[in-house]
Amino acid sequence: MKPIHQLPDQVINKIAAGEVVERPSSVVRELLDNALDADASVIVIRIERGGQKLIEVRDNGHGIPSDDIPLAFQRHATSKIVHFADLEKLTTLGFRGEALASIASVSQISLVSRTRDEALGRSISLRAGVLTESESVSTTPGTAMRVQNLFFNTPARKKFLKSERTEEARIRREVVAAALAHPSVAFTYEVDGNEVLSVSAERSRIERARRFFSGEMAECHRSLEGFGIEGLIGHPSLARSKAGPLYILVNERMVQDRMIARALRESFGSTLKPRENPVGFLSLTLPSEQIDVNVHPQKSEIRFRNGNLIFPRVRAITEEALLQIARPKIEHFSTDPRDVDRFERSSWKPELDLGYPHSPARVTEGGSDSPQFSVAEPDFSYASEAPLLESRQARDLGTPEQERRNRFRYSDLRYIGQIFECFLMCEFEETLVIVDMHAAHERYNFNRIRNGFRSSDGVNQTQKLLLPPVIELGAEEMANFLAHRTTLEGFGFEFSEENASTDSISVVAVPSFLSDDKIGSFLQEIAEIPPENSAQGRVEYE
Repeated sequence: MKPIHQLPDQVINKIAAGEVVERPSSVVRELLDNALDADASVIVIRIERGGQKLIEVRDNGHGIPSDDIPLAFQRHATSKIVHFADLEKLTTLGFRGEALASIASVSQISLVSRTRDEALGRSISLRAGVLTESESVSTTPGTAMRVQNLFFNTPARKKFLKSERTEEARIRREVVAAALAHPSVAFTYEVDGNEVLSVSAERSRIERARRFFSGEMAECHRSLEGFGIEGLIGHPSLARSKAGPLYILVNERMVQDRMIARALRESFGSTLKPRENPVGFLSLTLPSEQIDVNVHPQKSEIRFRNGNLIFPRVRAITEEALLQIARPKIEHFSTDPRDVDRFERSSWKPELDLGYPHSPARVTEGGSDSPQFSVAEPDFSYASEAPLLESRQARDLGTPEQERRNRFRYSDLRYIGQIFECFLMCEFEETLVIVDMHAAHERYNFNRIRNGFRSSDGVNQTQKLLLPPVIELGAEEMANFLAHRTTLEGFGFEFSEENASTDSISVVAVPSFLSDDKIGSFLQEIAEIPPENSAQGRVEYE
């Protein structure tokens, strides 16, 4: 066993950087926190190559005194707390004093800052945490941070980064979260020399949020006993199949909190499908002593002192807001006997053969349009004495039920009606068949695509669009879309760069099986699938 020894400071800083600086978006978050804590009213963010080549954050805040600038890169040096008790009444986003030291240890960093009381500012540069330059400079009040060649001295860390577009999408999420939390601050965000986001100062978070969210949104705003909540929540039809653009802010800090996310999801009730996730943003405001932000290295998680009170409040307030736009639809069934004349009475049976003893339901007339059913108590136990698993030999004996299933064809179904705008009621021989319209349509489209690939030339028929629609996508969705683009073009899609921006795509042709009104939703769902979760463009059939 090797002897115990003290690690050098540079090694310690690199290890600490692994906790604080996970990827370029972590750097952007820390620098934005510093700018906002400096009471900046204008913040400009510039990145190149997904933040790996350059991250620059400029602000017009109160700046750092020249004598304090070298100390800013020392571990656990901060102006935001003095005593441990200060953690219970935090009013700033940063507080540990380790971010700049961690960033400096894995990059080439420079800082230029000046306070309003000083005639000159100061510029300082470090490489891998080692000071390389320090001088007085003439500059405007505020602070400018430049982080270049992130992880240049830790190549193993760079291997875990995603594509430049994916990393940029993560950075953009941090910028949007900061803009949502601080509507009085103007933000400009540039990517590889192109301005992709610019918002001026606004009066409220709701006003700011409407710049980032479109579609039907429910507005919620409530203050109660030191607890405040405001936000915009998307209509269930805007839900995404993955954890989409949902921003949760607590005391102006973006967090990942399962409890709040679950409370919001429960407020949707059954209007969300099992794998769908809501869209929007929620901002909670609580007394600082009611939360603990010192539980995660990147401050992305928090702990509530009274979480059992927060959960029901969030659920109740968001549920009330959603009722403004998503009231549940109630189905009404008429008891008018003329409605059933369309069905063949000869196919009716006075009783259903359920295969076991049963008590019939008794129908009693009520005061509403719908009948009320009073179900009698069962005359026997439903407990089964049959074996739980049938043997393969028993299944292969060719029972009447199996023979009937073998005869089944969808074309033999006799249509009866539709319920809840979701299911088709059909009849096959003496059996009631309920068809999930959505699942059946998906299977139908899948077969059409498959048959197209099985054609002689292996290419689906394509239809040109007279008016090419422009589909708006978020940054991360755009990165996913570009990864899938070749596969989509193999299906018969054609895209154009004209009339499109960095956040949109112009569709000039689609496969013949896809109707015009489904183009946007189809491509939106595809863009929500990360490339690492796909088949990498490979299509196989049995």
